[in-house]
Amino acid sequence: MHASIVVFGTELLRGRVRDSHVQYLSRELGLLGVEVREALVLPDDPALGHEELSRMIERGGVVLVCGGLGPTSDDHGRELLASCAGVPLVFREDVWQALVERYPHLREVPSNRRQAYVPEGFEALPNPAGTAPGLWGRVGETWVAALPGPPVELARVFEDEVAPRIRAISGRASDTGERMYTTYLIPESALEDALAPWEGRLTWATQAQPGRVFLVLSGGDEETIRACVTSLEERFLPVLVFEGEKDLFVLLKEALARRGLTVGFAESCTGGRLSSSLTRVAGSSEIFWGGVVTYSNEAKERFLGVRPETLQTFGAVSRQTVEEMVRGVFDRMPVDVAAAVSGIAGPSGGSPEKPVGTVWVGVGRRGGRSRTFRALLRGDRERIQHKSTLLAGLLTYVLVQEEDWLDRKELADYIENKLT
Repeated sequence: MHASIVVFGTELLRGRVRDSHVQYLSRELGLLGVEVREALVLPDDPALGHEELSRMIERGGVVLVCGGLGPTSDDHGRELLASCAGVPLVFREDVWQALVERYPHLREVPSNRRQAYVPEGFEALPNPAGTAPGLWGRVGETWVAALPGPPVELARVFEDEVAPRIRAISGRASDTGERMYTTYLIPESALEDALAPWEGRLTWATQAQPGRVFLVLSGGDEETIRACVTSLEERFLPVLVFEGEKDLFVLLKEALARRGLTVGFAESCTGGRLSSSLTRVAGSSEIFWGGVVTYSNEAKERFLGVRPETLQTFGAVSRQTVEEMVRGVFDRMPVDVAAAVSGIAGPSGGSPEKPVGTVWVGVGRRGGRSRTFRALLRGDRERIQHKSTLLAGLLTYVLVQEEDWLDRKELADYIENKLT
């Protein structure tokens, strides 16, 4: 089965908003065994939208329409779909009542009723994350799904409603033989090199983000896929490879919550990114006590109790300083776990002894000893800060989940000599 994707949004073409729909849907459809043959981003132009959507429908397969289902005057998705299908829009009282039961304030604005209009013969799909329902129906031999534009809403409607329908019409089980993995702090080029010996036995696709790579393995049986993953874990480290599509800070939050632990952070070069990455996870208030950004030496002394002689002798970017930063977290916060990070993000500030990209991370448990790790990261300021955040988050996760790994030489060696 094949699919086409069309995303509506003038703001996307003007660069004001970044499109993530095509990336997300292409990955999810691939896991369902559906080949994406075309993806378009179009302005909110009804005439152009009708032309392109009609063409996609003529090609058959599945067409996914993203956006245009809201209550505003530039939301043309329902009208376009009805026009291409050659059917009228029908006001669905049941859909409207379901909406106002959840959101009574919708009654106050008449235009909100637009969200209860459905092309005749189409299903209205529940949207648990928002107001605009999705749509599902058939136009000739082509199945069409219309999804709300906000990414969280789109993902919920797709996963809860559309994906099961695609499985049903394609005759495929939910298990297509493909397996997704997430790797952290492994360069995509190194991952590709490690996969090369498996060519002919497996096929794979990678999607790289800064510090993270999504890997999809397919074409082999479960034993072959497992053997391939084991080889990656041996070449790199098991603590860098996760089965499924995983978010590091969701994993950290869940690991802390399972054990009833709380965490606090002390940050320098990351400027609050570590705390921000954890607090964007729903439910993080259960496990995150707080964080402090001590960017200057004076702040490290005043708010964390780092000794002036430590800073003068070893510098802010040193093992000794991050050890005292970790200790300062425990002295000032009632937490079970602490992490600290200090580094040189650049573009200036480096030296022959401590070049730009030098980063120290320390992690520890209350009542135990802290462990510190040095990395030399490459890239611009943004990338160094991002990788430093991931490294600190990963080491905190390892401390909570698999603490014995922190004492293994191969972990320190990888971070110091192979992590870039």
